[in-house]
Amino acid sequence: MSDYRVKITIRNDRILSKIEKMGFKSVMQFCKHLGMPYTSTNDIISGKVTPFYEGRIENGLRSHVKKLLDYLEMTVEEAFTEKQLKGFSKNTFETKVEEEKLLQLVNPVKSLEIKAIESDVKDKINKILFKYLRPNERYVIARRFGFTEEDNPPYWEVGLGLNVTVERARQIEARGLQRLQNPKVKQELLDTGFYDVYTKVNTKENLN
Repeated sequence: MSDYRVKITIRNDRILSKIEKMGFKSVMQFCKHLGMPYTSTNDIISGKVTPFYEGRIENGLRSHVKKLLDYLEMTVEEAFTEKQLKGFSKNTFETKVEEEKLLQLVNPVKSLEIKAIESDVKDKINKILFKYLRPNERYVIARRFGFTEEDNPPYWEVGLGLNVTVERARQIEARGLQRLQNPKVKQELLDTGFYDVYTKVNTKENLN
């Protein structure tokens, strides 16, 4: 027995990406701006309807598709794959997956670009921690909040590194976070891009 049922909806990423790069948050917003019919445009993007009348290339592009491509400055070849030109008999599919495979879908391997950004931010944060915190505070906070290679180890494990108890490790962390509440330090953290990269870190509440 599978763990989940996943519904997959087909959409044209070439067109959607171009719309998003132009600053539009949705297809509906884009259609309102351009004065185009939303339903018809969305049917094209989802592959429900072919870009050509009756699905035959010799009949020419549908008028709203031509307007769409003109505005996006895309050719037919740039906007559609060969299969997309023919349309899909079904544009939604349902499949069953195990939890492990689902997690792989929603948490894909990070790109090299993202890894490079995270590495740069991590270096800047560690410099701030070195600048404002005592060595034991820096050690606890860096490990607890994933600024090292580890990912939020428990207090007992962090305490072992300092040869202190769990409660003492908590106290050291609290004292370090208190130092980071200084407005100047908070601004320096913001300037590093901290909250853009470490969205899961729960220090944000402590630093408000």
